[in-house]
Amino acid sequence: MAKNLPSLGEKTKVLETTFGAPPGKIAANVILTPFVPLRAFSRHADEGTLLELSPPFFFQGLTAMFGGVEISVIRTGIGPSRVGDAISFLSLSE
Repeated sequence: MAKNLPSLGEKTKVLETTFGAPPGKIAANVILTPFVPLRAFSRHADEGTLLELSPPFFFQGLTAMFGGVEISVIRTGIGPSRVGDAISFLSLSE
């Protein structure tokens, strides 16, 4: 295993910039989608649980309860580099 891995930066700042939320607002269960609109997921959220993740740029997303399970949905955009970036940034969440 590699040692002295590079840091992506201060966790809270990176997550707020890329996903619009601090670490605790991103669920342990995450759906990454390249193009499905967030409204396709938000209309199925349990009432009163929807938290929109509104970053200044990068990805769009939401966190909500679906059938009692907390899930974050991140719309990455199309392309393997966008998905890879999202996964790297998600590794900073709790």
